[in-house]
Amino acid sequence: MVNGGKWDEMNILHINSYYNGGLFYKNLFDQQIKDGINIKVYVPVPKNRKLLGDDFGGYTLVRPAFYHFERYFFRMKSVHIYSDLIGTVNIKAFDLIHAHTLFTNGYIAYKLKKKYGIPYLVTVRNTDINIFFKKMKFLRPLGINILKEADRISFLSSAYLEKTINTYVPVELKASMIKKSVIIGNGIDPFWLEHQGTVKSYDMEETMHLLAVGNISRNKNIDTTLKALDLLISNGFKVHLHAVGKIKDEELLMQIDNHPNATYHAFMKKEELLNLYKKSHIFVLPSHQETFGNVYPEALSQGLPIIYTLNQGFHKQFEEGSVGYGVDSNSPQDICEKIMKISKDYKKFSERALNGAEKYHWGEIVRLYQKGYEEIIND
Repeated sequence: MVNGGKWDEMNILHINSYYNGGLFYKNLFDQQIKDGINIKVYVPVPKNRKLLGDDFGGYTLVRPAFYHFERYFFRMKSVHIYSDLIGTVNIKAFDLIHAHTLFTNGYIAYKLKKKYGIPYLVTVRNTDINIFFKKMKFLRPLGINILKEADRISFLSSAYLEKTINTYVPVELKASMIKKSVIIGNGIDPFWLEHQGTVKSYDMEETMHLLAVGNISRNKNIDTTLKALDLLISNGFKVHLHAVGKIKDEELLMQIDNHPNATYHAFMKKEELLNLYKKSHIFVLPSHQETFGNVYPEALSQGLPIIYTLNQGFHKQFEEGSVGYGVDSNSPQDICEKIMKISKDYKKFSERALNGAEKYHWGEIVRLYQKGYEEIIND
């Protein structure tokens, strides 16, 4: 247990079904190990499913716990994950559980608390809000119960907290839910802070280079960004858009290729992407839906002001007009106007962007989680 800062006396079980698909979590787990926290990471994956990596860390237990088709049968999948977990891990050895999603992982933590009395912190993500809560109405009561029994709830942004509480939580539970909720974003790959950029400048006479990094897909909204590009040109701006990412929609790629002021770049390694960040002025990615979007703080680390989407993952990470602006993802006019506002005081935006990137150091993220763990144990 935690006593006088002795984290090495505390054992935490992480349940993270998405670790195989997003190794950025490894930064969190590695930092916790570095800080002296004893952890075990349980990762349930479909049977006969190829793993996307092999360096999950010695603290990780990857288990083929369910069949692929069971993804469509929540209760069946959960029963198999729960049975596998209690059959392979000594649950009683842990003081705290951290569930990295509300439904898939949180339900397991909820059942473990009921059986073993172990407290848990649950993180609410985009899939929980925009898939489970929104589309699977039959699971809403379960989601509320998981939140109700959680000892702490973490959200990636205040926008997600407000959306969850205001849309799905019964009135009589709102105050208690808010009281035990915390905002903890994602950290970024240490590479970006180790290669942090410098304050940028922009002159109206030069070409403004806009950068979008993400899948070439409808959700990432490159088509609306192209329309905003046309509006900027009609307002007298010299401007060029660079779109980087894997192609998910060939029609959108064609739109980029056919635009005289846009260039598509195939998926890049971070070392290559760093050079493109250095040549760019503003990062523009008004996704329709976004869990958090690590590309936004990556852009900040290189001194780029950012355009993101109102009421999605990154919204309210900063005060509006500080490092950039939130926009209506369906409005090219709004995107255009916000880019023009940034251009009028560009150097100040760039300076604030660089300073703002520091909050995404994994050491800071772990400190926030540790504070939440400590509050749970000491309650």
